[in-house]
Amino acid sequence: MEIARAATVQLAHRRLPLRRYRLISDEPDPWMDELSRVVDTLGWIYFFSDPERVVLDSLRQLNTAERRGHRLASVRASTGLGFTFDAIPTRTIAGNYHSRAVALSARLENRRSVGIAHLGLAHHQRYQLAAFDEALANYARAAEECRRAGDIRSRMGATLMLAEVTGLKGDLDTSLEHGHTLIEIGEDAGDNQVRGWGHHAVGRTLYLTGALADARSHLELGCELSAAVPDYQALLVARGNLGLVLIRQGELAAAIDVLEQTRTLARRRRLRTFACTDMLKGLASGYLTLAEDAEGVERDEFLRSAKQACRALARQERLDRAVGPATLRFAGTYWWLRGKRAKAERLWRRSLEAAAELGLPYELESTRLELAGRIGEAVPDAAVDPAATAR
Repeated sequence: MEIARAATVQLAHRRLPLRRYRLISDEPDPWMDELSRVVDTLGWIYFFSDPERVVLDSLRQLNTAERRGHRLASVRASTGLGFTFDAIPTRTIAGNYHSRAVALSARLENRRSVGIAHLGLAHHQRYQLAAFDEALANYARAAEECRRAGDIRSRMGATLMLAEVTGLKGDLDTSLEHGHTLIEIGEDAGDNQVRGWGHHAVGRTLYLTGALADARSHLELGCELSAAVPDYQALLVARGNLGLVLIRQGELAAAIDVLEQTRTLARRRRLRTFACTDMLKGLASGYLTLAEDAEGVERDEFLRSAKQACRALARQERLDRAVGPATLRFAGTYWWLRGKRAKAERLWRRSLEAAAELGLPYELESTRLELAGRIGEAVPDAAVDPAATAR
């Protein structure tokens, strides 16, 4: 109810043509400065444990800031609401808030808030738009601004995402460098949350290189560190990747156990975020692999679980556009196992086109291997037409 009331006030600010809600002043306002500082600090605390509180505080802060024309508070709260609408997701509204935060931050002396504004826009570009080059530029700007402000935690948050996006784009050496930076700075600062991020990042990238034993070691340590904080968002990512590693190592029972426990955690903590992507990939892959080796009633049960996981992964694309190629690949495998081979092949070819269009080399190669392994046909580069996805 409180969120609804605050949201109604914010809607009025956006819709009513009242000039006072558009004016921004750089005059000193000690009361609003202090309120904004407190709310901003609480936001980072509640981000990991009580996201509804973050939404309410962001709405209230922005409503108050706009009535008083306070630039810094407007930047902070607009960024918070951008994250909120990304999580719903409402892509256009989220983009508007992130863009507004970055535009207003241009005249700020508070470098940390400039960095956080660029971090928010980068997240929007990464997850909602799949605009990876633009996201990398804004993550790098965020890391630099937070470094200048002396904010290690926020700088490392941006560095974590630099590791993730460079890995997605196939620049694995750079991705590993970012991951090791996280570990080193986390150890120097005695910050176990940042250390956990570093081990997640290194483990995830090592998984992409095929160094499964080393990837598993890093991810297990990352899970331990994130669970101790607790950092539930990071824990979801780390456990999801650990499940993927276990599947590749042939330890299917252990993988499904880790992934189902992670799904239970996400439900219990009401975490419906981009952090669930790898967990859902793992569940789809794991149940499909189990179904392929099973027979009779057991096979049907595994296929039902695989279908549910594939549907959940398809819904996840609203939160993370980069999951599209994997969604199509796993759906193709599901229908192949159901005997619908023509349908499976169409889905795999759509997965190839989506991966090429988005510029995701690991997903592209994974689907090529799936297609070649099933129908015995290699897929040359020239056969992948990114423009086909628009038809």
